[in-house]
Amino acid sequence: MMRQARPLGKAHSLTSKSLNSIPNSLRLNSLLLQSHLIRMSEKKPEDEKRLNLSETVGGTLDNKIRILLEAIEEIETEIERRRILSGTINDRINSNSLEVQRKLNRIENWQLGNNQSIEMRRLGLERELLSLRKQKRAEIVKAWQDTEQLIKRRRDLIMEYQSLLKTKEALRKAGGNE
Repeated sequence: MMRQARPLGKAHSLTSKSLNSIPNSLRLNSLLLQSHLIRMSEKKPEDEKRLNLSETVGGTLDNKIRILLEAIEEIETEIERRRILSGTINDRINSNSLEVQRKLNRIENWQLGNNQSIEMRRLGLERELLSLRKQKRAEIVKAWQDTEQLIKRRRDLIMEYQSLLKTKEALRKAGGNE
C-alpha cells in the first residue's frame, strides 16, 4: 500500500522520522522541492526592485516610442502639406504670369516709341512678369528649404526611434523575457 504524499509548504519540514516513512526515490524530490520553496520564500527585495524598474523603464520606452511614431507621422503630413502649398502657390504664379503674358502679347503689335502710354504699359507688364518669375524662384527655394528641414527632423526622429527600439530589445533580453 502506497502512501499519498502530502504537499510540502513553508511550515512543513522534513524530519528523519518523516524521511524514513517515504520511499528513497521520493526523498530526493521532496528535498529538492523543499529547498526550492525555501529559496522562493527568500526572494530578495533587489530582485523585485529590478523587476519594477525594468517594467517602469519598459513602459516609459513604450510611451516615448509611441510619441515618436506620432511625431514622425505629423512630419510626414507637414511635408505633404508643404508640397501641396508650394504647388498651389506656383499654380497661382503661373496663372498670373500667363495673364500678364497675354496682355503683353496684345500690345506687342504696337511699334516701339509710337505711343508713350503703350510703352509705359509694356514696361509695367514686363516688370510684373519678371517679378512673378522672381516670386516663383523664391517659392521653389523656400519650399525646398522647408521640406529639407522637415526631412532632417524626420530623419533625427527615426534614428531616435530605432535607438529606443534597440534599447527596449536589450532590456527585454536582459530581463530574460526572450
